[in-house]
Amino acid sequence: MDFSRFELLPNEILIEISDYLDARDIYYAFYGLNLRLNALLQSLDRLYIYIHYNGRSRIRHDHLFALRVHTLIIDRNRLLDNLHQFPNIRHVIFIKSFQKKIEHVINQLNNLEHLTVKVKGQGGASRSIYQRIFTNDFPCLKSFIHKASHPPSLTNTWTQTPSIHFLDVTSDFSRIHMFLAACPNLHFLKITIPKLAGTLADLKQYEKLQRLHLTITTDQLSFDELPFDSLFACLPNLEYLYLQQSIMNINMINNLKQSQWLANVLARHLLSLRQFKLTLCLSANQHFDIQQLKTNFSKAHDQRYEHELKII
Repeated sequence: MDFSRFELLPNEILIEISDYLDARDIYYAFYGLNLRLNALLQSLDRLYIYIHYNGRSRIRHDHLFALRVHTLIIDRNRLLDNLHQFPNIRHVIFIKSFQKKIEHVINQLNNLEHLTVKVKGQGGASRSIYQRIFTNDFPCLKSFIHKASHPPSLTNTWTQTPSIHFLDVTSDFSRIHMFLAACPNLHFLKITIPKLAGTLADLKQYEKLQRLHLTITTDQLSFDELPFDSLFACLPNLEYLYLQQSIMNINMINNLKQSQWLANVLARHLLSLRQFKLTLCLSANQHFDIQQLKTNFSKAHDQRYEHELKII
């Protein structure tokens, strides 16, 4: 496509394209070509800058777009010292970064609203970073995502961060109540649990939570209603529940097929539930009678949610 045809695209498409481009590349390619593109670029207020470990590590201040940078993506480890020149950064994404580099960056951002940390293992967001997040060191923080394969070490000295509404973390089951207590206004919780065992230590009710996405990655021999019973008893206003079991063995399959315990737990505690999604990851040689499971739920709920509850 030559430039004359590119310029004929409507503003909506050009803005959509800009969502996939680094702010530096956008201005390098298009600023100064004509008045229309200049005006369009100056209207963008959610630009991002991507810093790669073997790419451009220095962010040079540019008055043309510095105030419009909303998101900073840091891949691997880079020390950035001039973030004060970008006062409207609200979202930072770390990919495979160490704790010290993460703290160095977030210490420069007083108005951070969204923090995402993607690592392998439990490194990258250690106890000290969790401590700061859940003791309200970032009073504007609305969401925190920590993608890791193992739960980080936690401390019981958290206070509260009332601003957080969305949380996506990996945790031991017995520690879920710590996140709920630290985020009294939490609306949506996505949590990955390597092992489903025991019950919650704190049975306090958390009335603000409306959405729960629970992913269980264990290959333990079986699981029963006790953990679910203690968790759902704490969430009286839950409306949307997504339960994913990523590894299924024959004992787990038989446990679900031959028992109505899961349906009974939901019917007993989640009286406000509007939608329930269950995802079971089976191998090619495993078979599961989904119709029997739906029958169990229909019996347990006894038509109370005939028009509201949707089992997918």
